[in-house]
Amino acid sequence: MVSNSLRKAAGGAARAARVFDKQRQVTRRTATVGDTQHGASAEQFVSAALGIARPLARLKILNAEVCLARSTHARSRSAIALAPATPLHAGDSLDILLPLSKSDRDKASVDRDFAQSVQDLKDAIIYRDQHILILNKPRALSVQAGSKMKTSVAELLVGLKFSNPEPPRLVHRLDKDTTGCLILARTKQAATRLADLFARAESKESENVLVKTYLAIITGKPLAETGRLTTGIVQTGDTAPFEKLTTIEWRM
Repeated sequence: MVSNSLRKAAGGAARAARVFDKQRQVTRRTATVGDTQHGASAEQFVSAALGIARPLARLKILNAEVCLARSTHARSRSAIALAPATPLHAGDSLDILLPLSKSDRDKASVDRDFAQSVQDLKDAIIYRDQHILILNKPRALSVQAGSKMKTSVAELLVGLKFSNPEPPRLVHRLDKDTTGCLILARTKQAATRLADLFARAESKESENVLVKTYLAIITGKPLAETGRLTTGIVQTGDTAPFEKLTTIEWRM
């Protein structure tokens, strides 16, 4: 039978295992005692199962990195902590915590970053119905993927499906450093309709179809309440800088 002190330690071992799994620092491996290993000590079994020296196996057990997950002779249904000399029985299953490889750690880190980015977008949603979804796009997040972009809204759409079988669709864009309302279409029909509205707004085919309004912080105060400014804006990037004539209508 397992002593009360070992049972108490088992709770700590189980809790430690859950923390490790949550932080994605280790992977859990289950090993089952075979008929020929019946009666072996936990230290002997772990040494053979992992192909490591017995002192290292002993250290893993003492560090609560090994626990008895299922026993053929103990009545407890919860994980049981082991001592290095604990005899094992055929059919016993041990959970052994092993450090993740570098590639697995990198993948776990990417998965955590992706999940956090999706959650940030969910927190930024200001309206949602069966047709559209509107979110307040944060600054420094690109709408579409690019060679120099770590992540983008387009790559995160798969996490915004909610009850829909397909992710929402992009129908317009905002600049990377611009915050504001980004409308996503949740159905194919909505995407077609919204794309048409944005196209008509850009071409000025009709009035009051869809209007984009930007808020800007400026230095000084214009003399008039409203106005129109036509100026050249120099665009730079990977190609040679060039000037583009732009007209901006503004109002206070």
